[in-house]
Amino acid sequence: MSNVAPSVLYPALFRSMLQPEGQSAMNPAICPDVWLAVCGKLLDSGLRDLAWRIAHGVLVTNHFRLVRWKLGNGLCPRVGCRAIETTCHVLRDCFFVGSVWEWLYSFVVYITRDFQWVLTSEYVLYGLSLPNCSTWVRNLLLLFAAIIRRHIWNSRCRLVFEGESGRADSFVPIVQSNQIRLRMEADYARLPSVAFRRRWREPVVYYRDGVTRMKFGIS
Repeated sequence: MSNVAPSVLYPALFRSMLQPEGQSAMNPAICPDVWLAVCGKLLDSGLRDLAWRIAHGVLVTNHFRLVRWKLGNGLCPRVGCRAIETTCHVLRDCFFVGSVWEWLYSFVVYITRDFQWVLTSEYVLYGLSLPNCSTWVRNLLLLFAAIIRRHIWNSRCRLVFEGESGRADSFVPIVQSNQIRLRMEADYARLPSVAFRRRWREPVVYYRDGVTRMKFGIS
């Protein structure tokens, strides 16, 4: 029995997991741009998996657990937040995540110079409604949004399963330093100069202990 796939053992449960959480203003079933964003060229398999779950409405939030399985109270697990924990809430509306999206908005405006751009729900959830920019900058912004969504979701899961609450004011530095900067440095080390500039906006280079580093962030 241990080698039998859970989807075979519990078919009704898995069918229920594939039902969407609710109708979205941007219905992924009729929006090909959502699937182009899910399969973004800079996204690794983990980022694509999370994007797929969000697009299908099967992210297992407390609201999802309450509606599908009658488990829990459906509320956000953050201390002091009594809102219903939908996908939109956990990724966009919760007080805990506001600062990181504010930082990303400032960063996007800085690198695109599109001062009319508005940070929409379609961008936060699916990577859509991007500003006017080149293709490689669009891919970069898709990556940034996907990485932030993963950090938000991982932080939420650590709170639920490990009791690790974290701090809202530490979220932006974690996103800046832990994934985006490291990916930039890795591409800078392995790609030719032209290919690197095609993938990323050319950053400021500085040196530390004789080693080339990338200055990341808004200067």
